[in-house]
This record gives sequence, C-alpha cells and structure tokens, in this order.
Amino acid sequence: MQVLCFLLQGHVQKVKMRRYVESAGRHLEVQGYVINTKDGDVFGEAWSRENNTESLNAFQTWIRGDWPSPVYTDVKPTPLGTAYPSKATVDRCITSLMDGCDNGLMNRFPKFTMVRDDEEASELLSERENILQQLFSLNNPNSITSWTK
Repeated sequence: MQVLCFLLQGHVQKVKMRRYVESAGRHLEVQGYVINTKDGDVFGEAWSRENNTESLNAFQTWIRGDWPSPVYTDVKPTPLGTAYPSKATVDRCITSLMDGCDNGLMNRFPKFTMVRDDEEASELLSERENILQQLFSLNNPNSITSWTK
C-alpha cells in the first residue's frame, strides 16, 4: 500500500487549511490525517482505502494545487479541486509517495481526520519525524514534486 506524505508551507495555519484538506480527503475517500507543525507548516499522510490508487492520485493532485489556475475562496462547501481557503498562501508543497503504511495509523484514522489536539499533534510529529526528514532529504528518490506558487 502506498502512503502520500505531504507538507504545505507558507501562510497555512489559522486560515482553515487543515479543514479544507480534511474535507478533500473525506470527499476523495482516502484515510489519513493532517496536523499543524510547530514551524507553522501543515503536515499529513494519506493512504487509500482498499489500495484504491485512483483516490490517492486524485487527493495528491488536489493537495499539490495541480488544477488550472489555483484559486482561493471562502465558498463552503468548496468545489473540490478548485480552491484553497482564501486567507491561505501555499508557497511550497512537498509530496512523497512511500510504500507501506503503519497499521497503528490505519486503525487510528479510519477516515481522514484533522487533528485538533495540540498534544496529539505533537505525539504524531514525534512518531513521524523520520518521514519529515525524508521529505526534506535531497537524496530521497520518492519525492515526486516540489510545487512553488
């Protein structure tokens, strides 16, 4: 099973970015989570239910902003694949597809979830620190995109 790890950088906290990511994940029927980092970024992991690569690919397209002329809006519900929250500015999106998924995470997040609790987010960041390091590794052959607005 493949896991999509992503990191959004820019003005992405306190602008409802996690809520939009959660909405997209649920709409596209992927499992996973999204959290704020202490550095002001948004980090998450997503995997497809029953190894549905089409759903995971659609989510990856959304998270990278790979739709024509990315726009920002406050319209709710947002038409999927057309907008980020209006107050957000995504300067950079790093994504990486990795093989394997932690069974504990799969059980912990049966549907895509925005983690709101700071303590739980800190625990997740500690547990997933190696994933974050791999995202930033220049020698990571799995990093498939780095998008700058």
